Amino acid sequence: MFFFNQDFTHLAAATVAALVLGYLLSWGLDRLVLGRMIEDDVTAMAIGSVLAFLILMLAATLFLTASLSSSGGSLVIPPVGYAIAFVLGTAAAAALRMKLEASDDD
Repeated sequence: MFFFNQDFTHLAAATVAALVLGYLLSWGLDRLVLGRMIEDDVTAMAIGSVLAFLILMLAATLFLTASLSSSGGSLVIPPVGYAIAFVLGTAAAAALRMKLEASDDD
């Protein structure tokens, strides 16, 4: 079955990890840096989510490059499936943050 395919479970785990880490990174960046530099909350959340995605991709690239010693010193970029999983996870984290911030303002 499709749902018990090992690749699907890895991509689902990457999406959930990106949701959690993307939320935490975006929130941290917003509170520590972006909230002071950018006056608009929605813009700060969006930029924080983009930065969270870039941090996740950088961490995955560094991990793959370090763990695959046979790469000969070249960078190993994560497969496109994981990049899409990171995009979906960080987009869901951004939507969740915006929803929670909108409910706090009411």
